[in-house]
Amino acid sequence: MKKAIAFIAACAILLLSINTNVFAASDSGYTYNEKLYSDACGLINALDVGVSVSDSSIDEDITRIELLRNAYKILNRGIQPGSINNETLSLTDVNEDDKGYLEFAAYCGIINYKDRYFYPDKSADFEFAQRTMLCLVSYYNDNTINRSLKNDLTKGLRKTASKSLKAGDAYVMIYNLLMSTQPYGVFIETPLLKGLYNLEKAKVKVIGNSLGSYNGKATAEGRVRVEFSNGYIDDFSYSGDTKDILGRYANIYYNAQEESVSFITPYNNDDIIVEFTEKQFVSFDSDTRIIYWKELKSSNRWDSSYIEKDKYITKTTDIIYNGVFISNQNRVYDILKKNTENIDKIQLISTDRSKNIDLIKIDAYTTAYVDNVNSSGYVIRDKASGRLITLDPNENIENVTVEDTDGNPIAFESIASKSVISIFDVPAEEQGYKLVVSKNAMDGMVSSVKEDGNRLIIVADGIEYQFANGLSDYADKMQIGFSYILYSDHNGLIAGYEHGSLVQERVGGIISTDFNAVDLSFSFRIFTIFGEIKEFTTSNNFKVNGAKTEVNDDFTVTVRNDEDVNTTMTIGEFRRYIQKSLVQYKLDGEGRIRELIMPRKNAKAGNIGYTVGMNNPDATISNPTVGRMRYKKNSQLFIPHENASIHNFTAVKPDAKVIYIPSAEFTDRENYFTLGKLADLRNDYYGAVMAYTFEGGKAFTADIIAIVQGGTSAPSGNVFYVVKKITDSINKEGEIGKLIRCVNVTTGADVEFTTETTVFPEYTSAGSKGDPLPISVGDIIQIGTNAYGDASAFKLTYDCDAGVAKNEKENAWYAEKRLVYANVCSVSGSYFTYETENLPGQVQIGTCKSVISVEQNGKHCEIKVDTPSSLVGKNEDPVHYSRIIYLTIYGEPIACIAYR
Repeated sequence: MKKAIAFIAACAILLLSINTNVFAASDSGYTYNEKLYSDACGLINALDVGVSVSDSSIDEDITRIELLRNAYKILNRGIQPGSINNETLSLTDVNEDDKGYLEFAAYCGIINYKDRYFYPDKSADFEFAQRTMLCLVSYYNDNTINRSLKNDLTKGLRKTASKSLKAGDAYVMIYNLLMSTQPYGVFIETPLLKGLYNLEKAKVKVIGNSLGSYNGKATAEGRVRVEFSNGYIDDFSYSGDTKDILGRYANIYYNAQEESVSFITPYNNDDIIVEFTEKQFVSFDSDTRIIYWKELKSSNRWDSSYIEKDKYITKTTDIIYNGVFISNQNRVYDILKKNTENIDKIQLISTDRSKNIDLIKIDAYTTAYVDNVNSSGYVIRDKASGRLITLDPNENIENVTVEDTDGNPIAFESIASKSVISIFDVPAEEQGYKLVVSKNAMDGMVSSVKEDGNRLIIVADGIEYQFANGLSDYADKMQIGFSYILYSDHNGLIAGYEHGSLVQERVGGIISTDFNAVDLSFSFRIFTIFGEIKEFTTSNNFKVNGAKTEVNDDFTVTVRNDEDVNTTMTIGEFRRYIQKSLVQYKLDGEGRIRELIMPRKNAKAGNIGYTVGMNNPDATISNPTVGRMRYKKNSQLFIPHENASIHNFTAVKPDAKVIYIPSAEFTDRENYFTLGKLADLRNDYYGAVMAYTFEGGKAFTADIIAIVQGGTSAPSGNVFYVVKKITDSINKEGEIGKLIRCVNVTTGADVEFTTETTVFPEYTSAGSKGDPLPISVGDIIQIGTNAYGDASAFKLTYDCDAGVAKNEKENAWYAEKRLVYANVCSVSGSYFTYETENLPGQVQIGTCKSVISVEQNGKHCEIKVDTPSSLVGKNEDPVHYSRIIYLTIYGEPIACIAYR
């Protein structure tokens, strides 16, 4: 068999050499088909030959060996290549496991192995891909078929494929080859896919699955029912999910003999005319059969105005309700007309691309605001209506699935009180239910309750919330002017409420902030007062301190500051502003942040603010040392620390929460947020304390005590850098700073830092920043970074211009860190002797693996990594001897820097 392959391949090489035009790269005839790319990936995965591809890899490069290996597997039904004749193929840059593929490639002339290199990790190009495809089917060279087969290979390809081949392009070419009827140089009756895998492709309409079908009769589990274009209906085994393509036209790849389907894909990606939810649905006129919905006027997230649209529904329109064909269409029309259920999603579909609606898919549900649940029979007590809902009186547990809003399965008995359950009825032959459990909660003072069409709307804190259907009587019991906690379902519809407020629960410290330049939204990671880390995005009408926050065309942010004045900040300044202390946040009905409230003095009741005695809280968060306070446990009072320059005071409630937070510029903020307990604070405990209240600006006692940890991240005591070059740059926050190129004195590696500002502030032992340091080329420095990784504070160990260094632990040879400025006396191999100015004549011995050599030349320095032999001792040259800075940790040499 191997000789036969070699013979066919040899013929291919000979014939291919006659007319190489078959490999010419031309994009003139390409008609890009985006859907073909995902279909090609889906089919290749379904063939199950050890090749796994995904839509996410479509735009990635594909290496030569990856393309050759995968194409070989696909076009040889997963069969591995035979044994290797090492005399024939002796490539030296490939793995042993891949040499079988390369032997075949060499036989076919895909590669020339005379130079013994294949370059397997090099990206495949268009010509290599074409040559590989053709040789894999032993293509005989005929001019007419050349052009035709070439057209087959390039069907649906992007025009860029010939110039920059990507993985998706290669898989489309393989797909096209499988669909070709002339792969071997002669026309055949059926595509190569049929010959290799006994699979045929057909356009069908998916008319049934295990839940139901057109005629109401379901297929067996794991089977799908389809209708061919000639009207023939058949059932096939299929292990995939058909919910999204039920009722739609699709391409299937099936084995008629085995009555199985390997892969199904929608025939059109764009046959969904429109999709909308309960909040967009307006009405349905049963007389005219017109459905109305509303859409946003523009894509601008700040524009909340709508326009109304409509579509005519024919009497013959098919309806799929909660994933099942439904024969009693009046039930669905009642949902649309009378609002008996809540609409999760409606899709209006034109399966034949005529734009006429011939299929409606509606997912609808009822809600339950949980009082308690009983897993025996799946019983739910609804607090809103007081009714008992028994889902499964026969206790057939397989018919009820329960999941959270992220789709994760949860146990029914674990559903907590005050949760909201969305109950999806699945009207299959065997009745079933799907439950989606949400724990969304908002708060606000109700100012009005109104009706909008058939829908009940409440307004709380200026935000409109829509009630779930069927709860009008329940909502009418709300009182205007009172604060409520509102509980919503997975779509943001209110299903329950209770008196009270969430103001003290919606508090936390912002770990990090990201900005989305596409939709101009922000996202926050927040460490909450309950010790959880949660992620939120902002709503369309995002506010800070009660005023709408605007993102301007230049990506600056207009925001109301602590003085109630609108001011413009850069994105970086805005990050620092909102991350400087705890914040209060309010959510909308979809769980997005609609407002951030920054703490301030004289805050109104209900908003986070500082207690009366907090005279200068901003200084405390910026420089924790100056605002330290002592705790007097018996009187539950914090008083100023004796060395504090900021004199803050506060009393504390017995049940006050304690949270530890990082200062404004701390590195890796997440690790410095923790919860504490007031009871654990001993008498005379001292720390930098921030005292917060929700009772308004005249409150003496704190609801929350935040203890500020540190400041700018302290430079590591063991890591030193020699400055190589300093230039202007843009830092990680997009602001003007400096780029410092350095050499790590321990490893000799080049490293770079961007700075927070254009100066180099000194790091102080208090964890804050002092005056700028005169850092320049040749200096030895240590670096502390801020939360974004920018260098923000520095220690100047050696000032190259001044020529002096401060010795540390000069007489303590076994110390945590010893650093001396010394003169080299003599050198022997990797050892050298040295003496310091304070200990003249006392010869000490040192060693190191490498020496960082700094050649001074005015304002410029040349820095390179040398060996100890490059040092010059005073005994050899009394004038030009080496002056070094020598660093040890517990006596172990860490670095030696020589200046010349």
